[in-house]
Amino acid sequence: MKLIRSRVLSWILTIVMVYSMLPMTVLAAGNDVARIGDVTYATLDDAVTAANASKEAVIIELLQSCSVGNRISISAGKNITITAMQNSGITITDNTRKGITLSNGSTLTIENIAFNTNGQIYLNGSNGSLTFRNAELSMDGEMYQFNRDGYYCSAIAIEQPENALTFDGCEVSIKNYPSIGSAVRWNPNSNSYFVEIINGTRFESSNCYAGFTGTLNVKIQDSTVNVHDHRGNGANGAHYDIDGSVVNFYDNGSHGLSTTNLSITDSKVIASGNSYIGIAVAGSLTIEQDSVVTVTGNAYGSLGYAAMRLYYDYNYNVDSTSKLYIKDNYNTGLYIRQGNLTVEDGAILEITGNKVTNSHLDGYGGGLYVGYGNNYDPTVILPSDAVIYNNHSTKGGDDIYVSEGVNGPSLTFGTVGKGWALDGDPDCEDIIDGWYDDSEGSRWEAHAENEEDNHIVEFTDFTDGLATVTGLTQLKAAHGADAQSKTSLPGLEKWILQENGEDDEIEVASDSVAAKETITFELKSNVPENLLDYINYPVDEPEVSTFALGDVEEDYILTFHDEMDEALVLDEDSFTVKIGDSVLANSYYSIENDPSDTCTFEVVLNLSELYNDDLIKESDLGTTAITVTYEAALAEDVEAGSYQNTAWVSYLEDKSAPRVVVVRTYGINIFKFDSVTNRGLAGAEFVLTDADGTELQQVVSGNDGYVRIDGLDEGVYKLTETKAPDGYVKSDVPLEIEITVDADRDNVIDVRFANTPVPHTGGTGTRMYTIAGAVIVIGAGALLVVSRRKKED
Repeated sequence: MKLIRSRVLSWILTIVMVYSMLPMTVLAAGNDVARIGDVTYATLDDAVTAANASKEAVIIELLQSCSVGNRISISAGKNITITAMQNSGITITDNTRKGITLSNGSTLTIENIAFNTNGQIYLNGSNGSLTFRNAELSMDGEMYQFNRDGYYCSAIAIEQPENALTFDGCEVSIKNYPSIGSAVRWNPNSNSYFVEIINGTRFESSNCYAGFTGTLNVKIQDSTVNVHDHRGNGANGAHYDIDGSVVNFYDNGSHGLSTTNLSITDSKVIASGNSYIGIAVAGSLTIEQDSVVTVTGNAYGSLGYAAMRLYYDYNYNVDSTSKLYIKDNYNTGLYIRQGNLTVEDGAILEITGNKVTNSHLDGYGGGLYVGYGNNYDPTVILPSDAVIYNNHSTKGGDDIYVSEGVNGPSLTFGTVGKGWALDGDPDCEDIIDGWYDDSEGSRWEAHAENEEDNHIVEFTDFTDGLATVTGLTQLKAAHGADAQSKTSLPGLEKWILQENGEDDEIEVASDSVAAKETITFELKSNVPENLLDYINYPVDEPEVSTFALGDVEEDYILTFHDEMDEALVLDEDSFTVKIGDSVLANSYYSIENDPSDTCTFEVVLNLSELYNDDLIKESDLGTTAITVTYEAALAEDVEAGSYQNTAWVSYLEDKSAPRVVVVRTYGINIFKFDSVTNRGLAGAEFVLTDADGTELQQVVSGNDGYVRIDGLDEGVYKLTETKAPDGYVKSDVPLEIEITVDADRDNVIDVRFANTPVPHTGGTGTRMYTIAGAVIVIGAGALLVVSRRKKED
């Protein structure tokens, strides 16, 4: 009997020891998937069912990744949050059904979770809201079995008014929805739908029928949006408020960004390679606060009658701090059908290289088309330095076309700019010197074989550099009878020299670099053809050149001007000046590092002296390059951003057009936060390494949970947590971060790095095991006492 009691006691003690060594997380959760308060559930479906039965707001804690066979359906009027203590995922496995449905007045928040579905998110009830916060949403519709009518084939479909969809600090990918499926579709019969893409969200949709479809209100703030390669429109029929973001609609089969009202603030917006209109605005337009809008390579399809269209009777404004580039499109660049457009003084407007390829606008106005036939009377006011040239139409008005209208559309514009030159076929390559009539039936011509076949009628009605025309006007930026080749006067090109293999460099207009990295800049002009007019030969020279003696008693001074951003630190000893391939001695030029004008430095050459000293020859006239190269480094304390370097040349009493190159550098904005409360955490320590494992920086999160790393080049980096905040579990998995040219606004990548609290016991499941363990221990103690007493007896 004693032996039996001894063995039982041994077994019990063994059980206690094994129990004590089991991980508490396993004991607490077991196979349970979700928890509401102290109650755990074997499936997420069970937890959602319980939440739908509650009259209060409910938080469902996801304990581990799980699959849902059918869908997550939220009942009317319910407020449910599904969150995770750690990175967990939800996958909808039945892709023939809807992944999420929301009924009237219901609210669903999904946070800290990777959500995957091949089906559909469907908001059928009114006054509902769906929020993804710090989540990853992946919707791949490649295998979706759509309804026969194709109506419910969009990835996210919202049918009733007053619904809201929010992506807050998320990674969103929606792709491959076939048939007529859109990435996001609203019922077109109401405009009371709202979508927010905010707080560092990266949203991408591709290869659906369309991106955004229907009448909706879209707010994009501090985020990145890429909508591309859809078979139909990138966007059609919405109001867009874009603030502090990078938005790119490209390579779509129809329109790119087609909107009602469009507001762009402190943002970069690009529409490129779309088959139809790049940006179409049917409501009001505002571009402000240092925004840059680029419209290029659009309108090549059957309905691509303009790159950018302002369609109805609204006000359109580009403020003095912003830039609008409309270049190299396959039809009219900018078409203002109705309304009033003002591009303020100080704004940059460039409309170049656009070419009409169809008759949607009757073949007129390659660059700018104001009005439409004998309809409408829009008013357009452009700054005096707007750049509009080298556009082409089939019938008239290569660069500017103003229609007859009703009482006459109105256009205010400026004189042609310095350094403009025609771009060759079908024109020449001579210097542009004015605006000329380019009307249908009497197109501009200055190079006809017979002089009487030329048509050279210059428009000169300018006052203080501006002219206003009303009614039918067709103009081209061109030249008169006395044409000058673009090499006859000094021009300027500005480049960054980028290494491309061993001992090889290429010229680029922009480049990305890291802090303290050295950049090589190149300024390139040319020996002017008219230099000999400024050569004073010695009187006692027995023989002179076969060229005529110069009759101008002044030297030909060529000055390179360069204005550098303060983030660029000039190396004053790095200058090299060349005529062709020959390096000039520094005695032949001077460098002024503190000039009186706005530039940072000037390089001054006397071309007359160089010719007289045989350093410039007659064979160099109009052909040989004059180059200045120098180096500058990006400042050590530079912040992420894009930094410009602007240059021009002056000569005699004239100057060239400015040329700009851009140096980009990037930053990573890290937010360390509590995965449960989303509260920022101080004291987390990180190390950033490059792709080779070289340590770059060590940083610590501040009181708000944020820390910033600046001065980074494009590339792949790893962010590793080396010390967690007090009371939290350190992450042992490095976060890989790729910085590309499509980084967020101000070239900053936003990164969210979660920590989970140190595990603690709690919940019904934990208490159950704790109580059971206590019973075993007490039982073992009781047996031990009884055994001892029996022995004493």
